[in-house]
Amino acid sequence: MNLGWVIRMFMAAGVTVCHAAVAATQDEVIPPAVAGPYLAYEQAVAAQDAAAARAAALQAFAAAQAAGLSDTIMLTLGVNAVAAAEQAGDWRDVAEVALVAAEIARWQGAGGDEQALLERAVTAARLSLDYVTLIPARRLLLARLFDAGNARHADLLRAGQVDAPSLGVRVSPTPASPDNDSLRGMADAALSRGSSGARDYVNAQVGLLEHAIAEEDWQEALAVVREASAIVGAMDGVGEAEAAGLYDALLERVSLILWRGYQDRGSGRSYFSGSAEQAWCAYLFRRPQVLEWGPPLYPPRALERGHWSGLVRLRFRVMPEGGRARLDEAESAGRPSRIEYRTASERNLVGLVFRPQCRLDGAPVEMTEWDGFVISEFESRGRGARVGAYVFSSMAGFGQD
Repeated sequence: MNLGWVIRMFMAAGVTVCHAAVAATQDEVIPPAVAGPYLAYEQAVAAQDAAAARAAALQAFAAAQAAGLSDTIMLTLGVNAVAAAEQAGDWRDVAEVALVAAEIARWQGAGGDEQALLERAVTAARLSLDYVTLIPARRLLLARLFDAGNARHADLLRAGQVDAPSLGVRVSPTPASPDNDSLRGMADAALSRGSSGARDYVNAQVGLLEHAIAEEDWQEALAVVREASAIVGAMDGVGEAEAAGLYDALLERVSLILWRGYQDRGSGRSYFSGSAEQAWCAYLFRRPQVLEWGPPLYPPRALERGHWSGLVRLRFRVMPEGGRARLDEAESAGRPSRIEYRTASERNLVGLVFRPQCRLDGAPVEMTEWDGFVISEFESRGRGARVGAYVFSSMAGFGQD
């Protein structure tokens, strides 16, 4: 049943608390806190007022979440909010809401909706330079494509944010980051809002970090990470799950900084202290970091059959001392699903060398069980060929040509 029609029907009847048969088997109470903004959203859409529609749709979605309404209603309102934010050109809201709505779609078993929402979240996060949202959205989209079992080659590359122009695959362009002075101003403004500004603060700091890496100023890059990690650790009102997401964005590039700037192949803990050290060790355990890649491999029989891409999920363990991973199992998906893809991906895994782990108490960590994805890609140019293996993982992704 159409949610808008139900709400209008009860409002017209003078019922202050609306009852709607939106669930398949039961009536559900729709409180005024949800009904009012939703009707305002519809009115704004009819009036072609994109800004008002966005504000009302976001309010209705937030109210539905606070009221604990059914997944059916929340998904409907979430999709509306994403569409309204898109119309208003507010890519930051698109990214955040689409990621939440995708999770609701997953609870409902609506795989098609989940994939579409995650694709929108990834694109919008890139456009808005929202690194905190981009990392989990990208990771979840790749997992969804694997689970669907019918992902196209271009979908896989876009999910991993890999450009392959000669194959007709180009991800959405990322806008130029603001200059350093603007980013520092944004970070200061976000800090003044306390925990509610944590996401904006981290996104601004990652922008500063990107500038430092581009200039190969490794000392400045590490200083940004240290300071930001310490500030996030001291923020009141930031929950454990939220903090993990913030650290994922801040610390994703640390392994690169340590290797390129300091040729460090250890755990890297000596570069941090206090809460920043704790955050880095926890991140290293949660998202094992690769130090070296072996030469990319691609199954020759697949090439002979004209198959240019394949997706494999690897479950493997990273030992406390780092080094090469130990494979537990491999599973391929998509078309074709053949053993040669798994074999090539296993060999690619063997070529990876991981950083050792660390713990604050000095005790060695347990083995980390880790899910990783390998996307193999083949590109033919005339009579020659270039073979590439793109590797993405639960730590947000890395790649090699």
